[in-house]
Amino acid sequence: MPAYRFKATGRDGSSKQGIIQATSQADAEDRVRGRGFTIIQVVEAKLKRPREVAAAPPQTKRNLVLTLLLFLILAGAVFVYLDPWNVIPDLVVK
Repeated sequence: MPAYRFKATGRDGSSKQGIIQATSQADAEDRVRGRGFTIIQVVEAKLKRPREVAAAPPQTKRNLVLTLLLFLILAGAVFVYLDPWNVIPDLVVK
């Protein structure tokens, strides 16, 4: 969808300008008027590149494996620290 640069005045008389995406110049003018602005100028904008929403990177099997491995290491560390059955002193050689 093409982008249009607009200049307009607000209801309070303040100057407004911006970029709006619309299917045509007439559609852009309607959208600006729909926001309650009085149009001064609407021209097609020359953007460097189209604006797109960045997608999240896909989850990979490697990420899942690394997450599970980290969880197991941390769970083991907590288990050893808490020692619920008091087995650590029995493992120490005297």
